[in-house]
Amino acid sequence: MHRKTLFPTGIQASWGSDMDTISAAGLGTIREALSQLRATLETSPLGAELIDSQGRVIFANQAYFRIFRCPPQRADGMPWIKRYPGDCRLAAEEQWLNAKLGRPVGGIQIEHRQDGVPRPIRFHMDRLKLPDFPTLWIRYSEDLSEATVDQPTQTGRESETFDFLADQLPILVWRTDTNHHCDYVNSYWREFTGANPESHLGWGWMDFLHPEDRQSLKSAIESGSQEDMEYRLRRHDGVYRWFTDRSRPLTNERGETTGHIGVCLDVTESVEQRETSRRRKRQLLAMVHHCPGVAIQWFDRTGTIQLWNEAAEQLFGFTAEEAIGRTFGELIHTPEEFQHLLQTLSQIEKTGQSVGPAEYHFRRRDGTRGTCLSTIFLIPSAVGAPTFCCMDVDITERKTTELALQESESKFRTLAENFPDAVFVLDPSIPEVPLKIQFANRAVESIHGYRPEELIGQSLAKMLDHPQTAACVPDRVAQIQEGKVIRFDATHIHRDGHLIPMSVTAGVIPWDGKRMIVGINRDMTLQRNAEEAAREGDARFRSAFYSSAMGMAIVGIDGRFLDANTSLCRMLGYSLEELKKLGFPAITHPDDVQRDLASIPRMIRGEIPYYSTEKRYRAKEGHSVPVQLTVALVRSSDGQPAYFVSQMLDLTEKKRLEQELITNQRLSIMRQMASGISHDFNNLLTVILGYCETLLERPDTTEPQRNLILPIRESGNHASRMIRQLIAFSRRQPLLIERIDLNAAIRRTELMLRGILRGRVGVELKLADNLPNILADPVQIDQILINLAVNARDAMPEGGGFLVQTETVVSSGKTSETAPPSITGTKEETWVRLRVSDTGQGIPPDVLPHIFEPFYTTKGEGKGHGLGLSVVHGIVTQCGGTIRVASEPGQGCLFEIDLPAAVSSTASQRWEAP
Repeated sequence: MHRKTLFPTGIQASWGSDMDTISAAGLGTIREALSQLRATLETSPLGAELIDSQGRVIFANQAYFRIFRCPPQRADGMPWIKRYPGDCRLAAEEQWLNAKLGRPVGGIQIEHRQDGVPRPIRFHMDRLKLPDFPTLWIRYSEDLSEATVDQPTQTGRESETFDFLADQLPILVWRTDTNHHCDYVNSYWREFTGANPESHLGWGWMDFLHPEDRQSLKSAIESGSQEDMEYRLRRHDGVYRWFTDRSRPLTNERGETTGHIGVCLDVTESVEQRETSRRRKRQLLAMVHHCPGVAIQWFDRTGTIQLWNEAAEQLFGFTAEEAIGRTFGELIHTPEEFQHLLQTLSQIEKTGQSVGPAEYHFRRRDGTRGTCLSTIFLIPSAVGAPTFCCMDVDITERKTTELALQESESKFRTLAENFPDAVFVLDPSIPEVPLKIQFANRAVESIHGYRPEELIGQSLAKMLDHPQTAACVPDRVAQIQEGKVIRFDATHIHRDGHLIPMSVTAGVIPWDGKRMIVGINRDMTLQRNAEEAAREGDARFRSAFYSSAMGMAIVGIDGRFLDANTSLCRMLGYSLEELKKLGFPAITHPDDVQRDLASIPRMIRGEIPYYSTEKRYRAKEGHSVPVQLTVALVRSSDGQPAYFVSQMLDLTEKKRLEQELITNQRLSIMRQMASGISHDFNNLLTVILGYCETLLERPDTTEPQRNLILPIRESGNHASRMIRQLIAFSRRQPLLIERIDLNAAIRRTELMLRGILRGRVGVELKLADNLPNILADPVQIDQILINLAVNARDAMPEGGGFLVQTETVVSSGKTSETAPPSITGTKEETWVRLRVSDTGQGIPPDVLPHIFEPFYTTKGEGKGHGLGLSVVHGIVTQCGGTIRVASEPGQGCLFEIDLPAAVSSTASQRWEAP
C-alpha cells in the first residue's frame, strides 16, 4: 500500500519535503550528509530507523525509542529483522526483500515492544534516492494506539477518515460520548463478537463483557480510572479473551472533553502465562515454607534475607517478619562468620557451583550456639541481581554427642576394663596395619583366647577378623569416620581356630588426641545357639502345622484367627485372609459358642491345661461341619497368655457312617416287617382272587354283576403285584424283568394316576413316538409313577398341573456302572428318558439333598413314611438308570429319569432278576 493512502496529510508532510531535497553536493561529505539526515529524522513525530544495505540499523530517532521502549544500543548495527520474534520474522523478511527490490512496503501490523507488550503499528519503508550516496532505507513506525486516542473529536470528512482507518486495524477500536455511551466500534470488533453494530451502541457493548468484570469496569468508567484495565470479552464462539483497555479523552478546539476513544489489546496469553507463573511461584513458596526439618533462606549477595521459612524460624528462633530485610550478620553469625559467608557467595557467583554440605556455626535468638549442615547455591534468574538459597539441617545434638564422647575419654578406660564384652580401640589411619589395636580390655582373653598385651599393636582385621568380615572393613571405616555409629554382625577367629559370632557396635572416639574407632564386641555364641534351637523347634511346629491332614489354627486371646493351615481352610471353605478377619464365635454354631467361652477363662487362669469338645462350625457355604476340637494355651516367656493352638478333626464322614448304620438298621427292621406283612396279605389276596374267579365262572352271574367283579379282580391283581414289590423290598422274592413299552405302561396307569391326583390336578401326557423298549419290572414302573404322583398331589393342595413326558436320548460315552449284568442287548449310548413334573410348591434347597434318603420326610405325623422316593431311587438304580431332580421353592418340581434302552432284537422277553 502506498504511503499517501496510509498516512494523513499532516503526518506525511513531516518527512516529505525535507528528505527529497537532500543531495551530496549540497552537504559536502557523506558524514555531514548523515549528520543532517539524522537531525532531520529527530524532528519527525514518527519512529524512524535508518537501515543500510546489509539490513543493519545504523540510526534510530527518539520517537522510535519511545514507541518500542528499547535501549539506544538498538541502533548500533543490530540487524533490523532480529527484533521480530519467530512467528513474525517471515513477514519481516518478506518486507525487506520487497524493499530491496524497490516495491512499495507499508501497512498495519501488531509488533511487540522491548517489554513484550503488543502494539498496533502503522509502518512504511522508503529508499533514499540520492546521487553519490550509499544505499539506505528509512522505516517509519507509528503507534496507532497513541495516534488514535490523541486525535481531537472529528466530524464530517475527518470522522469518516478516522472510521476508515480504524476499520483497517487488526485490533478492537471503540469510541464513546461524554456519558460513556458507545457510538462506534470498528469492523474488527464486530468480527470478534459476531454481532451487528447496533448491539454495541450505548451500554450494549457491556453485554459482551464477562459477568464478573461488568460492575468493576462500569465503576472504573464512572470514576475515570479505567486506563490500562484488564477485562474479558466474549468472542463469537462463546470463548472469553482477556484484553487491556487503553483510552484517551477526545477534546474539541476549545479543549473541552467530547468523549473517549480507545483500543483493546488481546493479552490472553500474557494473562495466562502470568497466572501460571504466579501459581507456580505460590506452589514453590508453599513447598519452601512447609519443608519439614530443613531451614531454607533466600538472600542477595550482601546477605540480606528475602525469604525465611517455618523451619528457619524453629531453628534460629527469629520469625520471618523479624528476619526478612536484615542480614545474617545481624541475626545468627559473628562478624568473622558473616565475612566468610560473603566470600563464599562471591565464589558461588563466579563459578556457579554450589557449596556444601558443610558445617556452620550459628547463634540463636536466645543467645545459644548451634551447628548446622548447610548447602548454599545460586538460584537461576534471567534478570536482576543474583539470589542465593541456603538449606540448613540442625546437627547440634549430634555435635553435642560427639563432644560428650570426647569428654568421657578419661572415664572410658575404667569402664572398658570392667565391661563383659570385648572392647577395642582401633587406629584406622595406618594402611599397612588396618585397624591397629591401641586398647583391648580383659574380656578379650575369655572371648578370643588372647591376653590384651598380645594384641596391642596388631591388626584386628588380620589377626581376629574372618576374611569375609575383613573384606567389609574399608566401607565400615568410611561410615564411622563420617560420624556415624554403626551396628553389624561379624565373625572373629578364636586363638584355637574356632569361629565366634559377634555383634559389633562401632563409632568414633577421641583417643590420645586423635579420632579413633571404638568397637564393642559381644559374643553371640549362646544366643545364636538358642535362636537356632528356637528356629528348629519353630520349623518342626510349622511343618506339622501346615502339613497336617487335621484342621489346625492359631487363635489370639481375643478369639481372632492369627493363622490356619490348608486343611482347616478346605474344611470350612474360607481362605486364610477371610479367616483372619473373623473370630471363632463368627464361625461357630450358636448353640456351641457358650461351651468355648466357659472353657477359655479356665485355661487362662491355669485351672486346666487344655480342653476337648465336640462342636459344630458353620462353613462359608452355610452348612454345619461337626468337629472334635482340642484347644491348648501357649504362654509367653514371662508367663502371660500369648495365643491358643486349636486342632479340629472333621467328623463329617464319621457322622455319615453313623447315620448310614442307623438307616441300615431301620431298613433291616422294615424288611422283616414287610416280609411278615406281605405273607399275610398274600394269603388274603389269594382268597379274594379265588372267589372272584369262581363268581366269574358261574353261569348264573349276570352282566352287571360281572362289571362289579372285574374291577375287584383287577385291584386284587394290582395288589398282588404290590405285594411282590414289597417282598422284593424285603429281599424275599426276585423281580420279574420284562421288555416293556414305557409309553404303554404310562397309558395303563393313567386312570390310576388321575384317581390319585383327583380332579383338582390336570394330568397331561406327552409321549414320544417310536420310543425304544426298556428292561424293567412293570410293577416297578407303576410304583415309580404312583410314588411321584402321590408326592405331586401333596405338593399341590390347591390344584395344579402334572406332566409326564418321554423321549429318546442318544449320548455316546454315558454308561451305568450299576446296570445288572444279566441284562443283555442294551446299548449304553441309547437311553429312554422319563420326565415327570408338577407345578407345586417346590422343594427347599436344604431339603433337596436328602429326598432320596430312606425314612426322610417333611410331612406331618401319619402323612408319610419317607420310603416313596427312596424306593423310586432304588428301582431306577436296579434298572441301571439315573435319576435327577430340579426344583426351587414356588417353582414346582421336575424328576428326570434315564433308563437304558433294550435295542437288541435277541434279548429275552421275560426273566427274573436276582
